[in-house]
Amino acid sequence: MISKTVNDQESGPPGLPLRSFSFYGSLIIDACILVLLGYSVLVRNFRGSLISVGSLVVVLLPILLSSRLEIRLPTGFEFLWSTALLTHQVGVVLSVYGKIAQWDMVTHFYTFAILSYMYFCFSRLLDRLMPPHTYHALFIIILTILATVTFGVIWEFLEFTQDQLFDTNTQPSVVDTMQDLILDILGGLTMAIILIKGTKDDTNPLTEGTEHDLMEFFTRKGIIDKSA
Repeated sequence: MISKTVNDQESGPPGLPLRSFSFYGSLIIDACILVLLGYSVLVRNFRGSLISVGSLVVVLLPILLSSRLEIRLPTGFEFLWSTALLTHQVGVVLSVYGKIAQWDMVTHFYTFAILSYMYFCFSRLLDRLMPPHTYHALFIIILTILATVTFGVIWEFLEFTQDQLFDTNTQPSVVDTMQDLILDILGGLTMAIILIKGTKDDTNPLTEGTEHDLMEFFTRKGIIDKSA
């Protein structure tokens, strides 16, 4: 569900509001995901096909949920999330992980920066819903570190499972696994700091409007009582 705001008009590239830029940019990325899915099927790359289908589902899920719940996704979410999934899909389908050593590092850093973005928005929402407010920069940074470590461990567990099922080599050594976890934390921490600086005066376009929409949804469902 796309809705324009004053922040949209001020934040986007010249002649294109930020929310519209994110929307159309995500469409291009989604089209690339579909193309790679078709390519994987064409060359009979089972693993690539599986990753591509998973990427497509994960890309569409938050969009479908936001439409179902009648809430807006944070500005830029579609584009950032689609790009994160595309980097991993390209690495698998086109074997970029094996050709460019730094691709795995970029994927881990960027993907966990976006996961941190999602977690930050959720934490900020909970802070608004449960007064007295406990929102504090240091508090959110600590939570983000804990969350990204958890996400990183889950990611490594999935890579281990993939190696066992498909006889791949995504975890060649302990050093590689630890490097991935460190990059996960750095990516999440970097995004958390960026968001915290931007939300001190509630002007960050990445989170603008989201809490309000979710609060309205919870009110309609009787989950919270705004009059209390």
